[in-house]
Amino acid sequence: MDSSTGRVTWDRGDSDDEELHNSVAYRNSGKVALLLVIDSTPDMFRPWADNEHTPFRAALQCCISLWRSKIISSPHDLVGILLTGTEKEKNSPGFPYLYLLQTLSKIKVSMIEELSRMISSEDLDGFEDRIGSSANYNLKDLFWLSKILYEDAKAGTFAKKLMYFTCEDNPHAGNRNLRNDSIQKFRDLGPLDFSVVTFRTDFQYAHFYQNLLADESGITFPKDLKSLMVIIRVKERAKRPMCRSTLQLTPGVSVAVGVYSLARTAVPPKQIHVNERSNELVTKSINSFRADTGATVLKSEQVRVATLFGETVRFQKDELAAVKGFVGTGITVLGYLPRGAFDEFCCFRAPGYFIYPDEERVTGSTDLFSTLLRRCHALERVPVVKMVLTRGRSAKLGCLIPSLEGTGTSTSGSSVTRNTPPCGFHLFQIPFSDEMCTPELVTGRAASEEMIELMEKIIRKTSNKNFDLQVVENPSLQHKWRQIERLALNQGEGDGFVDDEFANHTEPNDEVMHARVGSICKTLNEAVASAGGVQMELPTSKAKQPINMAMEAKNKRVEKLTRAVIVDFLESRNISTVKMLKGKVVEMVYAHFANGGS
Repeated sequence: MDSSTGRVTWDRGDSDDEELHNSVAYRNSGKVALLLVIDSTPDMFRPWADNEHTPFRAALQCCISLWRSKIISSPHDLVGILLTGTEKEKNSPGFPYLYLLQTLSKIKVSMIEELSRMISSEDLDGFEDRIGSSANYNLKDLFWLSKILYEDAKAGTFAKKLMYFTCEDNPHAGNRNLRNDSIQKFRDLGPLDFSVVTFRTDFQYAHFYQNLLADESGITFPKDLKSLMVIIRVKERAKRPMCRSTLQLTPGVSVAVGVYSLARTAVPPKQIHVNERSNELVTKSINSFRADTGATVLKSEQVRVATLFGETVRFQKDELAAVKGFVGTGITVLGYLPRGAFDEFCCFRAPGYFIYPDEERVTGSTDLFSTLLRRCHALERVPVVKMVLTRGRSAKLGCLIPSLEGTGTSTSGSSVTRNTPPCGFHLFQIPFSDEMCTPELVTGRAASEEMIELMEKIIRKTSNKNFDLQVVENPSLQHKWRQIERLALNQGEGDGFVDDEFANHTEPNDEVMHARVGSICKTLNEAVASAGGVQMELPTSKAKQPINMAMEAKNKRVEKLTRAVIVDFLESRNISTVKMLKGKVVEMVYAHFANGGS
């Protein structure tokens, strides 16, 4: 959310600062500088929700969960914790009532251990003696110190985010000048994703925070610790584009867009080489030398070699780049089809993308993009596009599904969040005509009404109404990361700090399923057996036609054959092909027939 313009944006916001507008590094940086500000006034230490937690302790638990998540998913982001409304001060400018618990920096193990000690102790690791709680606070100094922290951390190329945990909806109510100064200092922060997490159900947006937020979507009202954890994870997710491209409507008419990934595959961590003694990273460098003279080969002198039709072809680096980039990048509209024409593609190729206009690069993109979106929605038309998102990719066919902006209140579990979903196009890849095929369906004996009724009962009995695809985590990745976290934090299996209550939703609960089904499966098996069983006629595989390798070599078509076919031919002639790539075995086929082989 852009605090200066009040627009809900999917990039890093608009900026009145001309330097930030023209900074390519600012637009292209994918890192986030997140500062969590926790109100430490006495109201934050009163019982909350089920009386098991106080708002302050719940906020610290959110910090731990967030740090443990970011150290895995975004290790290069900057994070920090600032306490306001404290008796003692700890900050370089010396502002009163502000205590910098953790300065803006990359996440370290010591930061997680410090928060863990506070949570595990009854007195929050001596909070009253070390820090203390005070009813006094100053939002003007808070925003001023936040600006200083961002500058000291050199977060100019980072997307700045500030999350404020508080119970107070009308700060500085009796001091109008201080309120105005606080608003002005907030605006001096520039482009900022600002959000408020409140622990009061009667929190009034209009009292003060309407001056800092565009609408109430920036305020969240959690009802318990579980809902608070979910909200923080959602708000922490950075809405940054995976790439920036152009949407060409007609020749000569294009708009700038940002392409956002809706889902991406989680991969295990890469292995890195460290020094055995100092545990420092080991850098590697590779040098190439000439086999005949031993002279060093520069990168500009290196060429790529490929064998085509028995001849060696050399490619320079710029030539390879030209071959890969012969199709220009961008999204080009090919035409429009009715929405019903895509009903047969009920399962689009995943993952999809979300495109949103980028007003920073091309002025007027938002207006033209919004007009296209609303007309497509009104006419129930879907643009068919050719897309090349990044350089070097092959052209793909896609469709743009319009998604209009909606307002309302969404409920997730026990939390209530007023949100405004953004409007834009969902981009899905669709197959080309030669990629589609019609499988031959194998039909067997028709099932009786009794079998169908029994099978429907089994499906109903084994259905899980509470199952949610969004909470199914990869068990192998979760186990691997938990082992890494235990090693980093020196935690054991029974320490309880590492989240050991991970539920593997990919494992079926056989006992519960058998208890639900009962004797229905046995009855179904008896019904199938009495009907003579299920007989299916499997299609017979077609006999493979022999390949005339001599004719293929004569017509220079060996490259079109698979490596397995070529290897089988060479091994039948007692020619070894161990650890040879396809280009090498193709050369051996041509050499075999050139030497008079049969």
